[in-house]
Amino acid sequence: MKLWITLVITLKTLQNIILLASHAMAK
Repeated sequence: MKLWITLVITLKTLQNIILLASHAMAK
């Protein structure tokens, strides 16, 4: 169960990083 939570948090963090990176590129 704990592994799942870690995986979800990692995926969400990666998503946020990609979003921030794409916003930085657009500027």
